[in-house]
Amino acid sequence: MLCPFNPISKIMLAVVVAMLATACTTPGYFVVPSVSVDELYDDNLFFVSEDKQSDFITRVSPSLEVGYEADTLSWSGRYRFDAEAYARESELNSANVRQFADVEVEYLPTNRLTLSATADYTKTDTPLDLTIIPGGSIPGLLVGRSEATRTAVNAAASYRLTAPTTGSLAYTWTREELVDAGGSDTNVLETWFDQRLSEVNTLSYGYMYRQYRFDQFGMNGVAGRAATQDSNTPWIGLSHQFNARTRVVVRAGPRVDGSSVDPYVLISLQHQLTKGKLLLDYKRDETTLLGEPGKLELEALYGTFSRRFGTRLDVQLTPGYARVYQPNTSTDIYSLGLGAVYKVNESVFLTASYEFNFQEVKTEPGGMHEVSRNVIQVGVRFTYPRREPREPR
Repeated sequence: MLCPFNPISKIMLAVVVAMLATACTTPGYFVVPSVSVDELYDDNLFFVSEDKQSDFITRVSPSLEVGYEADTLSWSGRYRFDAEAYARESELNSANVRQFADVEVEYLPTNRLTLSATADYTKTDTPLDLTIIPGGSIPGLLVGRSEATRTAVNAAASYRLTAPTTGSLAYTWTREELVDAGGSDTNVLETWFDQRLSEVNTLSYGYMYRQYRFDQFGMNGVAGRAATQDSNTPWIGLSHQFNARTRVVVRAGPRVDGSSVDPYVLISLQHQLTKGKLLLDYKRDETTLLGEPGKLELEALYGTFSRRFGTRLDVQLTPGYARVYQPNTSTDIYSLGLGAVYKVNESVFLTASYEFNFQEVKTEPGGMHEVSRNVIQVGVRFTYPRREPREPR
């Protein structure tokens, strides 16, 4: 039996009902329904290091995107859920294995001021779906099957003070929770300025304050005492445009937590190909993990290579490595994703992908735990033809 709607799906349904009457006749509005049907092979269903169980999975994923586009105001909302049926492990069958919802709003009240807001919600029975870096390609920990959620809300404002100078302010709240293990709240307040020095160089400098609250649960499921941590990060950065296709961004600064000082580093390479793009990022920072009652150190290197062949075939490669560590414990995460989408026509797309994950957990003295997983997927996606770009006023 299908699961009842949660608050997120009720909101999305209300938006759809309001939009359907006007979407086809009113310029700016759009509604894009789609459904994907996939067949998967998973060689480690329960994310264990020994006695792995494999199975074939049939997944059906309906989704809906609605929104509005205009010169000064644009917004969009998306909702998707996955239903899965297993060939052998039928106890895992579910009409609602995971849910994804997000909303984006951008408003330009003047030619100098830009206001934006985003909200993202993920609920899943496989915590692996909650990536180490939100929005990134490196998967979360292979910690078995348990209900996990992530909710994130971001609000930002950007104001062009002078022709070469722009000031920005952003606030982000993130809530992550793992059933029977605990959860965390992260509040991030950041302000920064971008100063264009020349046609190819832009200097940036800013300050970031982060506060963490961890709510952990005992063996009886009773909430324990909450713990809080915070950090302060002043940083400086430089963006250099090598040519029309290649850009590098570098940021660095100290992360101060009481008497402790650690580095904050971000290096990003962006290169536009004739029929694709290359993105490569290195990050040294702090992060949180599901079920862990404190912030951890993070070092990550990950990239995306996408390429179009002809007019119908798109291929994407996403390698990644991350090391998450704290005193006496470290986790190394290796991941590789390869995906392809073939456009049959405006409404039908064939899809295929391969995912590899390998994780190694080391504890002192001398403990080690390794987990690997391979997933192969083939499927087809049916969608209503995408909207035409709006005409400028």
